[in-house]
Amino acid sequence: MKLPKRIALAILLLLCTYSANAQRGKEGDVTISGNVTVNTFTFLTADAAVGATSIQVNNNTMSGGAFASNLAPGDLILIIQMQGASMDINTTPVVSWGGNYTVPNDYISGTFGANPHYWGQFTNYGQSGIYERVEVLSVSGGTTINLNCALSKNFVANGHVQVVRIPRYNNLTIPAGNSITTTNWNGNNGGVVAIEVNGNLSLNGTITATGNGFRGGALDPDSYTAGGTPTSIRVLGSFDNWEGSEKGEGIGGFYTEYDALFSRYGIGAPANAGGGGGYQNSGGGGGCNVVVGGSYTGKGNPQGFAAVWDLESAGFGGSTSSGGGRGGYAISDVDQNELVTGPANAAWGGDDRKVTGGFGGHPLPFVADRLFAGGGGGAGDQDSDEGGAGGSGGGIVMIQVYGTTTGSGLIEARGAAGQNTNPNNLAPSGGTPRRGVDGAGGGGGGGSVSIENISAIPSSITIDVSGGDGGDQNITLLNVSPLPPLATEAGGPGGSGGGGLIRVGSGAPTKIAAAGVPGTTNSSHMVNFPPNGATAGSDGFCCYPNNPTYNILTTDQSICSGASITLTATRPSVGSPVPSTATFVWWDAMVGGTQVGTGSSFTTPALTSTTTYWVGTCPGTFRTPVTVTILPPDDASFSYAGSPYCSNGTDPTPTVTGLAGGTFSSTAGLSINASTGTIDLSASTPGTYTVTYTTSGPCPNSSTQSITINSVDDATFSYASPTYCISEPDPTPTITGLAGGTFSSTAGLSINASTGVVDLSASTPGGYTITYTTAGPCPNSSTFTLTVTTLEDASFNYSAASYCIADVDPTPTITGVSGGT
Repeated sequence: MKLPKRIALAILLLLCTYSANAQRGKEGDVTISGNVTVNTFTFLTADAAVGATSIQVNNNTMSGGAFASNLAPGDLILIIQMQGASMDINTTPVVSWGGNYTVPNDYISGTFGANPHYWGQFTNYGQSGIYERVEVLSVSGGTTINLNCALSKNFVANGHVQVVRIPRYNNLTIPAGNSITTTNWNGNNGGVVAIEVNGNLSLNGTITATGNGFRGGALDPDSYTAGGTPTSIRVLGSFDNWEGSEKGEGIGGFYTEYDALFSRYGIGAPANAGGGGGYQNSGGGGGCNVVVGGSYTGKGNPQGFAAVWDLESAGFGGSTSSGGGRGGYAISDVDQNELVTGPANAAWGGDDRKVTGGFGGHPLPFVADRLFAGGGGGAGDQDSDEGGAGGSGGGIVMIQVYGTTTGSGLIEARGAAGQNTNPNNLAPSGGTPRRGVDGAGGGGGGGSVSIENISAIPSSITIDVSGGDGGDQNITLLNVSPLPPLATEAGGPGGSGGGGLIRVGSGAPTKIAAAGVPGTTNSSHMVNFPPNGATAGSDGFCCYPNNPTYNILTTDQSICSGASITLTATRPSVGSPVPSTATFVWWDAMVGGTQVGTGSSFTTPALTSTTTYWVGTCPGTFRTPVTVTILPPDDASFSYAGSPYCSNGTDPTPTVTGLAGGTFSSTAGLSINASTGTIDLSASTPGTYTVTYTTSGPCPNSSTQSITINSVDDATFSYASPTYCISEPDPTPTITGLAGGTFSSTAGLSINASTGVVDLSASTPGGYTITYTTAGPCPNSSTFTLTVTTLEDASFNYSAASYCIADVDPTPTITGVSGGT
């Protein structure tokens, strides 16, 4: 790999921060088509305590909805306890009270009547509303779900704890005209929409749990069947349907729980559910949800007609109450002036138009870690089989979005309207000339929408948790001319449901948490006062900030083979904090696997191959990958050109073809520059050396080269004499250095280039420089000065050619070179 690319890769690996989480987004990109239920449901069959790592459920397959396969490791589930609150209902001395009704606990102290609305007020939430999202580790058998993290909350099975399988979308698109919905709460499960979106949510359609929450009271049997007569008072709770209609469902339970308290029927509101209409033909009360502030009377909020309301009790027209709206008055069958004659007056005939509408549900104080469905409305009382049932409360919508939310869609969990009288719109007939003269149902309380998001939700998204409207009393009469018109009557419309709860992590969506509208009657007796005693619930609790969802911040790392490194996981400082109570846990797999560490940091063992670890939190719902990439050793390749070298040659410098910037070293005797690798030949001792180049990159590496430095050739030679006469034998040199070289000389000397033999006879006398040049690995030359001379002049003579013995001894005259003999 070339240097620039390696550096770029290393920087990328070191600096990139990942929030990819393979469990999140496992359903992929999905576009919703039609009106679909994406969640599947089961329920706990045994209690699950803090620290439990498995739960027992009715059925752990949980396929269907958004899921083509059974529940599997890495799936996300929601555990939520729907009910389990305790209520202020004293049932001990039932027999002494006649055996058919219940009263508030304050009855025992003799204050009954001062605060009758306290009947059914929850005294302890228990575990109702508690929820926890957990990731599935595995499933076993048909009823066990093993959890990745131990539970951090307690769940009580008889509080109707449901388990909801949550689709884990990557990007989710809900086009206009399409929607995600849920099944109705049935006492075991349903009523919840829960989704997770790892990427972006494009919402132009609808996400709805409207009317899917706690059930409204059902219509009771005809009150005129044989069996008895109702008491003169309208009781708060009774097991006898003569004493009123069914109450709605709330966090205190429904049929099973109400029957155990002898309180299925009557006007008292159990927890956040509406009370049933009291005998005769009174309207049902509205349900409610979380409310912050305000006091509760059970009578709801009168709207308009202040002076008429004051006929019920002084100042009532200006009063307020948190919670659900109250149902309308009992039957009247004599027309009076409703602007003058108040309720509970015998002049009205019938049941005196008594104030016996079902009480509105009790408001629930806000608790940050709980979510509730809207309470169901109470049923209207009927004696003609044409009453209105209570409306169901809104369900629960829980959304986690890690990306952005766009669009102009709707997220809703509104309460359903209470049922109108004559719900099947039957026409009057000769046998039944009057239709719809019973009491109408109370509206369901608004549900809860909880959105945990990082990027702000825009105002173009609308969230609506309105309470349901109260049911209307729709009366139709069969009037046949010329017979006189039928006498009419008036009964109770339903009270409206209170608004629900909205929680959003960030942003400014359009939020609606208003109470519903109370029902009215079309009776000719009430043209000046259509509510006829039915009141509105209070608005819900909008906009409490939600803890935003969060990512775990990690940074991938790169190390050299055989090294270890400390990995870290951090909590974002802004916008999406990991809960401070959560513990970081490190694993060797995305799902399951082996736990390898805890805490915000983890030191790996020595690694020789690229390895991915996963860090999550407990409690928590996902793991984030952290990859440790093993970098290859630095490329330390280099070379010298021309080795071996002669000690008198040009100093060589290496070519580094690997990672530059390293250092050079060698075995002793070689003079080398550590930075450049240049060898000083003249300062080095001839010999063979190992040169080592060591990189200084992220993963240091070395390579070696063998370098040989040779000494220069020995070119020494000589002739026996520096001077030769032409007449002498031709001289041959003696080579004392490296043989095999060549000889040359200055001009005039005849010399054999190979042997160095001088041909004297062919040479011109004179002085010459003879050069011998070696032909070895490091050529060298040396010289010898040789002189070639001619024969000396030996001429001489005597003065006479002959001499007598008596002559003077003759002496020669030397005309040549003197000094001879």
